[in-house]
Amino acid sequence: MEDNVLSFDNASTKEVKRSKRQNIPIATSNPYDARTSPADILQFLPPDGTMFGLYSDPYARMAYYMPKNGNGSARYWLESRLQEHSFTENELKLISFLSEHRCASKAQITKAIFTEKDNAYKIRDFLQKCHNRGIISAFSWLSPCDNGRKKPLIYGLTHIGAEAAEYLFQKKLPKDFKFQAVQFPPGLGPSMKTFYHYLVANELYCHLVAADRIVKWEKEPRIHLSDQSYFKPHFVAEVIKDAGELKTLWIEVVRIEEGWYENTIKRFIYMQNALLKLPKELLPSRIFMIADCDSRIPILNALAEEYVPDGVIRFTTDERLAGDWNEQTFVLCGPDGELLGSPIPFLFKDSPGMTASEYLAQQTIQFDDEFEDF
Repeated sequence: MEDNVLSFDNASTKEVKRSKRQNIPIATSNPYDARTSPADILQFLPPDGTMFGLYSDPYARMAYYMPKNGNGSARYWLESRLQEHSFTENELKLISFLSEHRCASKAQITKAIFTEKDNAYKIRDFLQKCHNRGIISAFSWLSPCDNGRKKPLIYGLTHIGAEAAEYLFQKKLPKDFKFQAVQFPPGLGPSMKTFYHYLVANELYCHLVAADRIVKWEKEPRIHLSDQSYFKPHFVAEVIKDAGELKTLWIEVVRIEEGWYENTIKRFIYMQNALLKLPKELLPSRIFMIADCDSRIPILNALAEEYVPDGVIRFTTDERLAGDWNEQTFVLCGPDGELLGSPIPFLFKDSPGMTASEYLAQQTIQFDDEFEDF
């Protein structure tokens, strides 16, 4: 998800980057079984030597769950729903959500389209029915780095589910939003890296839905700059604090892979360029940077201070977003690298101020009668 639109002559900074690269803290111990760990694992582990975060294992590969489910019923389901105009409300919500967010866990789907009053068994049964009908595929991941914990099932639209989304919501889905379930031979499943970007961003989005603060969410929107170039944040959220107070958030996801440090510097240079070329009213109120772990945040903070001095950045991680939100969900770095809580009170559930539901409810339509009466 890297923006290659803007180009810079980085020749003068190559030596600086190379010298700093040698000083990046890396893990010195491996928490996983040494007999199955990849040889280069220390380069990607959290610097403090802990295990990979929830959505950050660079060696993970997709594995579908019950890949033949729904093979004979998906087309029939779609044709009958179209002919009878009988899509259920939950089907519409699920198809819409996955058509925008690519894939999601059961916990994320629960927050995004159900309410606290909905029974957990009802939600489970609904997802099972959708899987059996061939609307959605289910998958998880395999990795040589086993942490002993159960991995969540992740859901995405099948080709039939995507076709339904295109009929219903009048849009063309990207190819990588359509999941074709198969039984991959060992080691041949797609890398989970690109899915992780969506999954970790979904943790933020789903909380904003549950807190009733999200007005708009976009993936890689094109932000036009004053010099006719543009910048594409990974995600952009428009949230409401109160009546007349809409705030724009840029969300950036940092995952650790080969070349991540240099790519992060390049990304930060693009971001600073965008901030300098945007009018004040279009600047983001905050830039949320989702790191893979707490011990990576001081490294990212040092880069941000150097390359994005005009950005108001707050850091978080997979685990901080997936847990109960509190004053430590978002942090900034102190002078000695310590992580200091930086709470954003209006994003907490039941905070005062106009909610997204109240804001959107003000948008009504007055229909003209198009039929002439004789």
